[in-house]
Amino acid sequence: MGLDLVEIVMRTEEEFDIEISDPEAEAIKTPGELINFVKTRPEVVRQELKEEEIRNRIWSILEDELGIKREEWTDNSRFIEDMNAG
Repeated sequence: MGLDLVEIVMRTEEEFDIEISDPEAEAIKTPGELINFVKTRPEVVRQELKEEEIRNRIWSILEDELGIKREEWTDNSRFIEDMNAG
């Protein structure tokens, strides 16, 4: 896992107060997979966050870490191949 992805995982953990194991992180290949992973975590479910709030927070992290605009990617864009997150 490249440095960009490590930073994305760390920021996501901090943002949602969750832990993402290395095997879980390595299995997440797209923003949509990250959103789906986060929204199913018990800690997040207890916070009663709506999917749109989760999506917006993750988009903000990705924009920050990768220096890209939200319009430049979709939930199905692959972090490494499409978004150059290495």
